Amino acid sequence: GASSYYNNNSFGVELNQGLMGNFSIVGSFGVDRNLYPEADTVLYRKRADTIWTQGLGLEYQAKDWVKAGVNYEYKEDNSNIDTKDYERSQIMASVTFMM
Repeated sequence: GASSYYNNNSFGVELNQGLMGNFSIVGSFGVDRNLYPEADTVLYRKRADTIWTQGLGLEYQAKDWVKAGVNYEYKEDNSNIDTKDYERSQIMASVTFMM
């Protein structure tokens, strides 16, 4: 059995650069450190994960109150428990309404 909660420390940066017209490019980088205070009941050790996240996207400001975007994100979890390691690539589309 795995622990159901963890303590998290995070650091992240995002860079938004305007392009021609109403377009902008967005880059992001982040790292999370998750420490599970309870020992795993099967492996008898505490889990610790380091999660690296990088992203790159394009946004279009259609009006003052609405923007649309597409974003690619890559995430890699390095855990001290090998079966908890993972990599994920994700493509997202969004529409944001601002009031």
